[in-house]
Amino acid sequence: TFWVAFPLVLLWFTMITAAALLSYGTADRYLKVLDPTPDIVSWQRKFAATEAFLGASWALILPLLIGVTDPIARTFVLMVMLLAAAMNTMMSAALPVAVYAGMVPISLAMAAFMFSTGQQGTMPLIILAAIALFLIWTLATWFLEARIHTFLRPDAVADRLIYILIANLLI
Repeated sequence: TFWVAFPLVLLWFTMITAAALLSYGTADRYLKVLDPTPDIVSWQRKFAATEAFLGASWALILPLLIGVTDPIARTFVLMVMLLAAAMNTMMSAALPVAVYAGMVPISLAMAAFMFSTGQQGTMPLIILAAIALFLIWTLATWFLEARIHTFLRPDAVADRLIYILIANLLI
């Protein structure tokens, strides 16, 4: 590989694959539950834990590339993290706690990576990352919280948009 030794990349890829398989297995087990009233709280915790593990697995790109100063590598990490965050948001949209559980490690890793070097010229990339995270969190909030209430009360669209903007600015 260009920036990291192949065994480390293979280890990272294995971790992501294992986390994705665990997530799939959890969903598969849930679909095979024969009980008409499954324990919702327990299943929410299981889904949140698997998404947190998947998010943490994606975030492990940080220790691999934190010392690399190549701007292409830094851009690559930013794009991988944004794609992982977007995939998490879309795949777990039905369960807000799972989205946030998966987004937190990714967001923390992105922030740590962007502020890890004080090189000149990284400020535009840091600003881009902050805007992208804001937009992803806003979309997550819209899909998870606002969308349901808006469909129930179509007149509440403006209220929900204001809520989304204020909540995500505070995050």
